[in-house]
Amino acid sequence: MPQLSCCVDSCTHNKENCCCKNTIKVGGKKAEKPSSTCCESFHEQDGSFTNSIETPNAALDVKCDATNCIHNCNCSCAADSIDVSGVSACSCDQTQCSSFQER
Repeated sequence: MPQLSCCVDSCTHNKENCCCKNTIKVGGKKAEKPSSTCCESFHEQDGSFTNSIETPNAALDVKCDATNCIHNCNCSCAADSIDVSGVSACSCDQTQCSSFQER
């Protein structure tokens, strides 16, 4: 499982630059660059709500539709670590897998 660093501070699942979900999904079926990918697991924070119950996961399962990425292995991410970016994103299409590398 990849180590995940996430700077999408507007996501309800983000805590301490980690994700509180056990699995995330990266979209980008026809991606040729990082900006063509997105974190489909993104959920915008509603007002002052923060995730205080769940525990952040430094490593988690990453399902990935970006089949053009060198890290994609049978629709799962095989990278040692990945970065998800999109500071102040309001929707998943404003996020991206910054670790995407075209085959």
